[in-house]
Amino acid sequence: MLAGLALDKGIIASMVVEGSFNHDLFVQFLQEDLLLMMNPYPAPCSVISIDNARIHHSQEVLDLVEEFGKSYTLFQCMYAIVDAAY
Repeated sequence: MLAGLALDKGIIASMVVEGSFNHDLFVQFLQEDLLLMMNPYPAPCSVISIDNARIHHSQEVLDLVEEFGKSYTLFQCMYAIVDAAY
């Protein structure tokens, strides 16, 4: 499952597939679901925050985000690794 969440609205877009997501499915999710629900920055629902998964890294994704509004901001954040022993 891939979901787009908004702080004030909860889930605004989602896609479920059998197996794992790949780059093409991620682009499809952006085109057909998430970007249609977004607004230009700095309005609500205007920032996409994604992790460093390989499927997120492409010029195609950056171009698509720009094409849909030319003012979306794309952040890449890293996961924190927590030692379960603590």
